[in-house]
Amino acid sequence: MSAVNVPEKWQTLVDVLRCAVHNTAPSQTLLHTDWDTLLTQARKHCVENFLYPWLARHIPEMFSMHVATPPDSPCVAWRSLALDHLKTSTLRSSAATDILREFAQNNVEVIPLKGIWLSETLYDEPSQRFMVDIDLLVRRSDVKRAQKLLNKLGYDSAQIDTDNQFAYDAKFSRAGDSFFIELHWNVESHISDRLAIPDIEAIWRDTTPASLLQHPVQALSNEALVTQLVQHILHHQFATPLRSYIDIALLLRNRADQLDPEKLAQAASTWKTGRSVLFVLNMISTLFEIPLPTKLMNCQFAADADFIQQAWQCVFNLPEMKSRVRELNLLKYREATLTERLKLIFKRIFVPRSYMMLRYPYAKYAVLLPVAWVQRTVTLGIETGCALFKTPAENDALSNAAIRRDIIVKLLEPH
Repeated sequence: MSAVNVPEKWQTLVDVLRCAVHNTAPSQTLLHTDWDTLLTQARKHCVENFLYPWLARHIPEMFSMHVATPPDSPCVAWRSLALDHLKTSTLRSSAATDILREFAQNNVEVIPLKGIWLSETLYDEPSQRFMVDIDLLVRRSDVKRAQKLLNKLGYDSAQIDTDNQFAYDAKFSRAGDSFFIELHWNVESHISDRLAIPDIEAIWRDTTPASLLQHPVQALSNEALVTQLVQHILHHQFATPLRSYIDIALLLRNRADQLDPEKLAQAASTWKTGRSVLFVLNMISTLFEIPLPTKLMNCQFAADADFIQQAWQCVFNLPEMKSRVRELNLLKYREATLTERLKLIFKRIFVPRSYMMLRYPYAKYAVLLPVAWVQRTVTLGIETGCALFKTPAENDALSNAAIRRDIIVKLLEPH
């Protein structure tokens, strides 16, 4: 498969990430790079803390903690960020340890998801994996008990409604913490009109007893772990930073030979990811130059180079997270006829009350529901008005959103 045509402005970052993934030495040209730009790009894609140990190891004359450099240099800024990440990671691990201990002592089964599991089991150092939350999956029947245990540890959350078809998690925060706890009872909900909801019971059946931070947890299999990370990329409609792809790149580097094609297919069925797992593995294999095992090559999704190139271009034209859903909604509006636009507006205003309650908690009171409708109408009116007046850059953003949407449709369509 041909190499990805990486946009020139991102080439250095990709080259450095490849070296860090494979732990190989950099080329001499890296010494003359624009470090301010590289740090800005790394932070945009949440990989600056992943890169720092590699930089300190291979370019110690610039990045070692013991080297005296001008206080306003990007190298000093990068070192300061690394120290901040180390401090936060230590506090986060301590918080996770307390939570897992409480859950274990009270027989609340838990599956640690994404960052907290990967940082402790896959990365060389936990602080290398950037994250803003600790994702924990518990059984729906255990949510109330888990909530009480988190409250006992000082975490607060909004009211939790596990019967709400548009909810699948709840955020818990604690004064003084720079991260929050995301308590899941599923990994998707009806809030998405594109993705099917994974089979949560099958997910639990596919776990095995394990230990995290010296406390018992249920762990996903390698195949389920890869699939869950891909499902997360789909959930965010290919608008996730390179950090999400580094997770899978490290899994491929360390455990590719352990991946069983039949179990991957079963995991894809459980997580409702269609043909996206093998497609994303191909993406990552191509960009990071990690060969896929023959057994995966023989069953890979037949995606041509142009299709993979389109997907990577979406990543290199990453929208702000808050803009992702808005862009897709505006795209749908702009492509619709006048009659279809009116139907879309009506449908988006008068959504189910359970959805309104997530956005406007006071909508739980019937007398205040009309107020929520008015507030939502004003918000959507502003967005719709903006859809009619777009700058060239905004048109490019909508074009990018269209590509992301079409990729997902193709990956999830029936075989």
